[in-house]
Amino acid sequence: MVVADTTLSPARYRLLEIVRAYCPKHDPDPAASRAAHSAWVRALVEHQARHLGREHSLHAVRTLNRELANLRAAMRYDLEDAPAQALRTAGWLAWFWHRRGHAGFAAPLLRAALDAAPDAPVADRARVLLCLATLFTQTGDRAAVWPAHRAAVELLTPATDRESRLLLAQAAYYAALFLTSEGSFDAAVASARDSVDRARAIGEDWFVPAASVALGAALAGAGQVAQGRAVLVGAAGDAAALKQDWTVALSGLHQARSLLIGEAEPRRALEVLRPALACFTAEDDVTNTLAGLRIGALALALEGRPREAALLLSGIDRCARRRGLGPVEPGLSPDLDAALSGVDRAEAAGAGDRLDERQLRALLDPR
Repeated sequence: MVVADTTLSPARYRLLEIVRAYCPKHDPDPAASRAAHSAWVRALVEHQARHLGREHSLHAVRTLNRELANLRAAMRYDLEDAPAQALRTAGWLAWFWHRRGHAGFAAPLLRAALDAAPDAPVADRARVLLCLATLFTQTGDRAAVWPAHRAAVELLTPATDRESRLLLAQAAYYAALFLTSEGSFDAAVASARDSVDRARAIGEDWFVPAASVALGAALAGAGQVAQGRAVLVGAAGDAAALKQDWTVALSGLHQARSLLIGEAEPRRALEVLRPALACFTAEDDVTNTLAGLRIGALALALEGRPREAALLLSGIDRCARRRGLGPVEPGLSPDLDAALSGVDRAEAAGAGDRLDERQLRALLDPR
């Protein structure tokens, strides 16, 4: 009647379907059961979300993936019975929503939680607004990105407590990434430096490598390519010392992009990109996997493998559409269009649509 799965840590227990169906119908106090379930989910989320982007990121992502149905159910309950708690839980999952490409589900939930809990703590509302800003970049709703970001910053300013000060450091990090994607590189450099300074000022050294990645990417985009690469390499080293594999991979993604600026080095870019993609795949990071594959497509085209690049682009677009996501790394489009000007992309689209995600990653393998 009860099956214990000890291949996971912690062990997970599953009821037979017929027992699961029986229990809710005969529960003498369903409200108490819902409350207990929601309390368990809230505790799980607050514990695991603190590890996202840190040493135990992989375990945290896998745990949250495994409990996705429970997360959704508990937040639906809390929206009715405890909306401030639903808001807090949804906000703690910000990195999870973004990395897993759950914008289609999460964005409406976050908006509903904001509406249902207007008097929730400032930090909780600001965290959700920052999360929405990142999700809007995924769905292609660019006009909504900055209003959400500005609303979060306005709520947090002036920051008088450590949590709010860390959120402002994260807001500056997101601003740097948004500005880089828009081509506003000088402003992105300033925001990334601000993020690094804010994190260091409150002793949140674990966040400095990620903020430094944003700085390196912005510097490279601004034309200071050598300096940007040096910052990215340094950020990867700092992240490795903290056992932050995901941040090391993020640095690799942006290093690969920097190697395609100016005097392009596509072969070297692919060498840097492959281990980054392996990490993102292991951590079920859909967003950065798709971004890395798109950078890889540009590298393939510049290396003289245009048809493979076109196949890859077609597969990326299909994967994004299936998940309800908008264009992936739209800033690369002009370079890709130029590199693939002589390729029959319509023919490639038909072939690329038949490839699964493993086959798409394999296109980046060396010949």
